[in-house]
Amino acid sequence: MARPAHLHIFGFPVRFELWFFLVVGFIAFTASARIEYTIGWIAIITASVLIHELGHAFAYRYYGATPSISMHGFGGLTFGHNSDHLSTGQRIVVSAAGSATTMLLLGGPAWVALRLLDPVGDARLILDWIFWINLIWALINLAPVWPLDGGHIVDDGLLLISGKSRRRFVHWISLVAAAAIAVFFWFQGSTFAVIIFGFMAYINIGQLGLVGGGSRTDSVDSVLAPSPPPTPPDHVRGVHPDSENDTEPDTENDPDPDPSPGR
Repeated sequence: MARPAHLHIFGFPVRFELWFFLVVGFIAFTASARIEYTIGWIAIITASVLIHELGHAFAYRYYGATPSISMHGFGGLTFGHNSDHLSTGQRIVVSAAGSATTMLLLGGPAWVALRLLDPVGDARLILDWIFWINLIWALINLAPVWPLDGGHIVDDGLLLISGKSRRRFVHWISLVAAAAIAVFFWFQGSTFAVIIFGFMAYINIGQLGLVGGGSRTDSVDSVLAPSPPPTPPDHVRGVHPDSENDTEPDTENDPDPDPSPGR
């Protein structure tokens, strides 16, 4: 049965899952045990993720799709209902639109304010939070790691260049990149980031069949060999690292959205 949207923003159905607030609350509390700072973190993260997803949603709408947004887990997902007609280039634009929107509307202005206004106290702290979430983490979201937006850009980019799906190669790129980023954050002392990218490395290990009895790819030729194109086309964009198995039930606009796994 379809789960109704909790509200509509700019005409887009938006649903908030309890899991989203539990994760955001945990992140906020670990960042600061002071209740006022915890509330501030929750507000900034929620607004940032929502604006990111709205960037995807507006891009989908521009190309004639019917988007809906689900806020859950480590972030959000934007589902592009009725988006089978999108070209590969248009899917790349949709993937990039989320991070581009938060960098333009939040991260960039926060950076300018920090440089020009030189705020102090709580004002500087809040701007630092906005800067890191909406510029630094927005850039990290564009890393070539499936299922982040950057992973989808690489996937569609290789399809655009070669004319064939290179999904298996994308998962190898993602595995190496996720492991490297996890190691980087390990030396930076960011345990949460290590967990996130370690989990994404695990996702790509599973997709490659390296665990669970799957066949392992050992040769370079087999890694670069084109894989069958996904069916149906991918329809989901977001920042949720556990989106490989996510499916979103219908909102009011599409009786059978049929979003494919993987976005």
